[in-house]
Amino acid sequence: MVEVYEHLVEPALLSPGGWILDVGSGYGEFAQHFAAYGFKVLAVDPHPSISAAGQNIFLERVALVPAHFTGPAEYAICNSGYLYNHVKGLGYDYNVVPFLVEQGITYVTVPFTTVNALMVKYTIGQFELAKFDCEGCECLLLEQQTAFAKQLSVEFHTHLGQGEETVQAIRDHLLGLGYRIEGRNERDTLFVIENHN
Repeated sequence: MVEVYEHLVEPALLSPGGWILDVGSGYGEFAQHFAAYGFKVLAVDPHPSISAAGQNIFLERVALVPAHFTGPAEYAICNSGYLYNHVKGLGYDYNVVPFLVEQGITYVTVPFTTVNALMVKYTIGQFELAKFDCEGCECLLLEQQTAFAKQLSVEFHTHLGQGEETVQAIRDHLLGLGYRIEGRNERDTLFVIENHN
């Protein structure tokens, strides 16, 4: 197991040329790393200034939401210009933390979709690896998701109100889907892998 831009990965189990899902791709370092090795990377981030596009990188400027969400997807944007992963009406208002409220927040409407809809759009049967680093949306997206990736690397954000009980609930859900927990690093990234035993 190695750490790639703060996310735990088991490279030996990745099939060359397969698909990688990068949720919360930001400026694209993680996506670019895997694209350079010939993987096809689906980079997802609603922020208009991200620069993840490149060879083998398919950029989706959308918010990922669970299947039951009907919209509109209104994302919080701090007056300093930082887009924050908080969608109104989804029940995880803890994402808008006090220091952002003090700076002032407005909302922008962004397109939204689901992981499953993106898999259909790109004809993806299963991701080799899915990385989640979307500043608080991880739990909501994973709690309803079925097994869609061979490996998951998920950065939880307990400083945003995701307590250990929430993280444990997601761990239990993933174990129930047949994944096994392989590790957790100091940045609170949980690494799980599909269990074929």
